[in-house]
Amino acid sequence: MTSQGRFRADGVGRSGGGDGSERNPGDVADDHADGADDRAGPTVPETPSLPRPAGPLGARPGLLLLVGLAALVLFAGLATAVVLASGRPLLLDASSHLWSVRHRPSGAAAVARVVTGTGTGAWPYTLVVLGGLLMGRDTRGRLWAAACCLAFLSAGQGLRSGVLSLIARPRPPLGDWATHATNWSFPSGHTATSAMVAGVLISAVLLRSPPGRAALVAFLGCWAVAVAATRIYLGVHWFTDVVGGWFFALAWLCLCGAALRRLAWRWPVPPGSVAGAGAAGHPG
Repeated sequence: MTSQGRFRADGVGRSGGGDGSERNPGDVADDHADGADDRAGPTVPETPSLPRPAGPLGARPGLLLLVGLAALVLFAGLATAVVLASGRPLLLDASSHLWSVRHRPSGAAAVARVVTGTGTGAWPYTLVVLGGLLMGRDTRGRLWAAACCLAFLSAGQGLRSGVLSLIARPRPPLGDWATHATNWSFPSGHTATSAMVAGVLISAVLLRSPPGRAALVAFLGCWAVAVAATRIYLGVHWFTDVVGGWFFALAWLCLCGAALRRLAWRWPVPPGSVAGAGAAGHPG
């Protein structure tokens, strides 16, 4: 080998770190980055926040609070009118009830009874648990979210039952009923329950953004409206009972959502819950 060739070989060996192999420039950059990370110290993991769901419960806290308070005022005004009426039907109550009784063939009544059955019993609680399971990203997060959704519905039902007993509005005449019913009339329990469940499920669908989410949201909204309509059609509720149920459900959804969003900045929650996705502003 010539002296010039030996010089070039030695140069390659020295530039590769002395082991006879040439180093990749990317490796040198990685070494510098690793050194910078070591000097910066260990990374401190972020503390997850409370969930910030999408949909009805995912709007800004101020907007949720405003809508919730407006719905609460409307509910209080309607409840006051019901109390002052001393059991008498209000505007649109008598006309909608009379129309339902006169346009209720047996087949339509049977379908209405099936639809109205989905707004009571174990079915709504099963649906809100499903909504919570959809919101979480791992087992612990799903269980935590499901427990929160179940508590939301249970507390709402307890509050509604208290208002129901306090107002004690009589139902329409028993002879006009086409299904079984118990307790007082205002606000409609089936209506409020289905609306609260639909709100939770719509939030879960919008958070996860599955294919066909627009159709799912429309279906859930139509289901809640259908359950409410069957209560009038089957003759067991006045029209204003249904409107009161909607006002109650909207107020409860929005006020609970506003409280949840405000607490999201203060209280930690289990990793893997919906909080991470909500904080990032996109589905998990």
